[in-house]
Amino acid sequence: MKRRIIYFFSALLLVVLIFNGFDKSLAQQTPTLQHYTDVAGFQSIQKSQIILPDSKGRVFLTPEHYSQAEAFYALFIGNPVYKDKGTHLFMLKMKPGFNVRPGTQPNEVIFDGTLRFGKHADVVFAGPNPQK
Repeated sequence: MKRRIIYFFSALLLVVLIFNGFDKSLAQQTPTLQHYTDVAGFQSIQKSQIILPDSKGRVFLTPEHYSQAEAFYALFIGNPVYKDKGTHLFMLKMKPGFNVRPGTQPNEVIFDGTLRFGKHADVVFAGPNPQK
């Protein structure tokens, strides 16, 4: 029941933001954006210094800080396929001119294409999720 209330108010907030001129430049309003992943994803991203998009060309980010358990429900909707996601994260500051757009969930934003560290964003933090 609590989750439904949280999702309702999150969706309501997104609607209010959209009607008040919320546009694709969410990164300019947010000091850092988080990309949550698992150990294997973290190691691959650290090695390549890029975050590869999904099959639809999207890299998912969020302005929210979550523990692994919170990320599992808030971002991965409790899908067991993603049970290990959220153990590690990258906190990113987007570079000027590289914008994100609102996602389908009120707590997500999307970067279109491959996100390259140093070119599109600076890494503020990278490591195990510090939220308990």
